[in-house]
Amino acid sequence: MPIPGAVETLTRYANEGHRLTVFTSKFAPMPASEKARLKAQIEQDLAGLGFPPVEVWTGTTKPMSDFYISKDAVTFDGDYNLLQAQLDYMMNERGLTQPMQEQPQQEDPNAQPQDPNQVPPQGGQQ
Repeated sequence: MPIPGAVETLTRYANEGHRLTVFTSKFAPMPASEKARLKAQIEQDLAGLGFPPVEVWTGTTKPMSDFYISKDAVTFDGDYNLLQAQLDYMMNERGLTQPMQEQPQQEDPNAQPQDPNQVPPQGGQQ
């Protein structure tokens, strides 16, 4: 099973138009036919777990990317909410996304209208 938040996080970025790539160099010494078989298996397994389509890169060099998520790049400690916040900040800083618009606060339907002429209580007395 995926780590909680993984599918939702990657789906969000895929829906925003980001290309998702899984990079592994573990297949480098294998024959091309075995690499192709394992690549297809990984893609099928990820899709079966609910992940959006991803490219599986099996080369010996890293593919071009805006970000790498691994122990050597954007820190991932198992918390996809923190990962999302880090990536959103970094993408915004690099101009890769539009800044999030603040949502207008909804008024409390039970709030009493305030009298603009009323003087607030002093010293906590009411």
